[in-house]
Amino acid sequence: ALFQDIKMKTCQSGWTNHDGRCYILITQPKATWAIAAQTCKKRYHGHLVNVASKSHMHWLWKFSGKRPFWIGLNDQRNPGQLTWNNRERVVFTNWRRGPPHLSKQRRNCILVQQQGKWQRKDCRKGKAYNYICSTKL
Repeated sequence: ALFQDIKMKTCQSGWTNHDGRCYILITQPKATWAIAAQTCKKRYHGHLVNVASKSHMHWLWKFSGKRPFWIGLNDQRNPGQLTWNNRERVVFTNWRRGPPHLSKQRRNCILVQQQGKWQRKDCRKGKAYNYICSTKL
């Protein structure tokens, strides 16, 4: 009787567990950052992925199939100031050539590009990309 309370926590089917979080890579359909962020929240009850460290970035880049993908870093709440979608502090960054110049008018959202390097893109316009949603286990 004691054991029935202890459920092994696992990710839902189709999701991948890494360090106590669950991840899913969405490749179809690709999306703008704004649509990707909304889909992670509404359909998957999670958020666009945060990147915690260099080793985490390395894992995510492999998980992505080494194709560009959106992460949760953006300035939607505060133009010109980047924060994670779930309001966690930014500790790790992986810019290609130092932090980008953030314009106050343009919406700044972050895409992971070649070799897992980060690049600023418009959140609502332009090309659609893959994205990774994440939830707590």
